[in-house]
Amino acid sequence: MFSKKLILLFLFLFSLSASVLAKTYPDSIKEIPVILNVGTDTKVSFPDGESLVLGIRKSSQAFLSHELVDNIIYLKAKQDFSEKRHRLLLKSKKTSKTYILIASFGSEADQEIKVVKTTRKSSSAIKNKRLEAYELVRHASQALYSPDYAIEKPNILKHVTVDKSLDLDHIYRGSSIAIRPQATFKYNEFFVYAFNVKNKRNSIQKLRKENLFGRVDAIGAAFQHAYVGVGDDKYSTLYIVSYHANLLSMLVG
Repeated sequence: MFSKKLILLFLFLFSLSASVLAKTYPDSIKEIPVILNVGTDTKVSFPDGESLVLGIRKSSQAFLSHELVDNIIYLKAKQDFSEKRHRLLLKSKKTSKTYILIASFGSEADQEIKVVKTTRKSSSAIKNKRLEAYELVRHASQALYSPDYAIEKPNILKHVTVDKSLDLDHIYRGSSIAIRPQATFKYNEFFVYAFNVKNKRNSIQKLRKENLFGRVDAIGAAFQHAYVGVGDDKYSTLYIVSYHANLLSMLVG
């Protein structure tokens, strides 16, 4: 009798701990963080009826294993990727809604993540909402790299012509990265400048926004990645949001 009670208590505690480890996010969230590890399968479930299609870069497949079944995806790290993050796109065949998973490596992986449906705001409220600088960067990133999976409407940002031959290495203190204009977008009175970034060093370096301070007149800046390395990992993208309609007039000095 005692052993039976002990077993029941153990099962209860096990089920309780498993429920505590589960994380829940609303389906309105733009990016869903997922922590992975080599020894653990992480289950990510989406609302019922969401038959999904997975989009993943070839470079990410060397680090991640994945299995997608209807509205559930199982993820696991193949190896340590502590110094970078991987972006996975899942698009619903039924609603065309897109979910973005941001996978990072950690000593303790997420056991289970649930994405649940939430009440939608009225379309008029969404239409009248003014975008912040960080939201403009997200829009620009999707327009450049994943237009087919873009969450937001593609006509929010308007393309503006930019001289792609400009050498702008000097706007980053130390000039340790090559910076070239890639694209420019306009939103109301704001301009979002996207730049190709290439590591000049033969080793990994952390990309620091503070190295731009005093070099550009901007209201916001962000790098696509936290680090640049060597080989296929030496490239990234820099986004700068400014009031200046001309790229050269945005530069200080």
